Amino acid sequence: MTSHEYKPINAFKINLNIFTAEGIWPAGLKNKNLRYPYAVYRLLSPSIWFGLFFIFQLIQVIIVINDMAKLMDSMYLMVTYFAILSKFMCFILYRKRIEKLFNTLDESIFIPRQKKHFDYINEAMRIIRRDTIFFLSSGISATIFWTFYPLFDKHQEEKQLAYVMWCPIDVSTSPIFELVYTYQVIAITYNTMFNTMADTTICGLFRMMSGHLEILAQDYSELFDDNFISPGDIVDKKNNINKGLSNYNTEKLSKYKNDNEDIDEDKYLIVKKPNVTHEKLSYRVAACVEYAQAIEKFVNEVNDVFQGGILTQFIASCLIICATAFALTMVPVASVQFVSLLQYQGCMIIQIFIYCWRGNELTLKFSELSNAIFKCNWQLCNGHFRRSMDIIMSRSQKPMILVVAGLFSLSVDTFIGIIKSAYSFFMFLKEVQTAAAED
Repeated sequence: MTSHEYKPINAFKINLNIFTAEGIWPAGLKNKNLRYPYAVYRLLSPSIWFGLFFIFQLIQVIIVINDMAKLMDSMYLMVTYFAILSKFMCFILYRKRIEKLFNTLDESIFIPRQKKHFDYINEAMRIIRRDTIFFLSSGISATIFWTFYPLFDKHQEEKQLAYVMWCPIDVSTSPIFELVYTYQVIAITYNTMFNTMADTTICGLFRMMSGHLEILAQDYSELFDDNFISPGDIVDKKNNINKGLSNYNTEKLSKYKNDNEDIDEDKYLIVKKPNVTHEKLSYRVAACVEYAQAIEKFVNEVNDVFQGGILTQFIASCLIICATAFALTMVPVASVQFVSLLQYQGCMIIQIFIYCWRGNELTLKFSELSNAIFKCNWQLCNGHFRRSMDIIMSRSQKPMILVVAGLFSLSVDTFIGIIKSAYSFFMFLKEVQTAAAED
């Protein structure tokens, strides 16, 4: 994206291309002639690579439920797949709402109006693309390590699949073993890519709104500037301003103008320099308030659509971290298994960290709005306007906290609490193992 080009969809191009390739995102299909074949592909691809694999894994867990050692080997993938299943359901059930979220980013209220605004959005998009590439490469590398580890495990005399899985046919002979192994590799890669892209899409939408909160703070601090352009106003190539506010605010401001059309504007200037009239300033404040409401509505919609996936991901991550901590106390530190377990635990920690970080970032950006409002020249205005700005500042001081399913907030404190609990659990297991060895 160039410095003065606003295409927020470009920040999610990798995500949406992968969703389209996996048969999850029909909106990304450019060739309309392929919509019917793609409808069949949408039904087959997730069913084969996710649904069938999930069923086989679930049967395996049921079979070995009384064998703790085998159950632990199967639980890592099973718990992860429950988290992936919840995200699949979000995309299937709320696909129209998710498409609307991306379309909302192109509405006039979210279009940058100044060079500084484009800088904020460009930075947000750069971070989204960076996180997407990082998580995708990390997930694929972890998948490759876990998938091909059995091929180099010299301790296993018999052929071993990439992951423990129930299979309705005998896989000990060729070429059945090779075919099943290939199916597992493709299925794991398919689901890893979807899982990482779903996480980065959710966090990317949150990060995009953080960029818009930075723009809003800039707007509040420049309310009295001569070159101020209100949110929702679109500037064309000839520097003409096209009003883009909602009908509600337009009608409200028109009514104010009609009720006060006999007022001498030069006499009732809010401040003498810059030349800002009461009507003009009211329009600017109304536009900023609508901008803030649009951001808050967008964030709440993202949270509402994906809260099931976020909640399941947190539960799955916490279970895997604790289970991995238990497993790490039972394997040699220098073994390949120890490294793979550590890598898997690291992926879970990073997943919940990025959610908490983006939620905490939104809370901090929203809380900074009151400081931006206070720094403008509102003290020079009349009493009615000062009271209005005081109400706006009071509202902005109420933090925007993302609460998932009414259980926990997406914040750094939540992440620290999870890590502390996992560490305490690990130390407890370590002491129990030490005591058992001494006995």
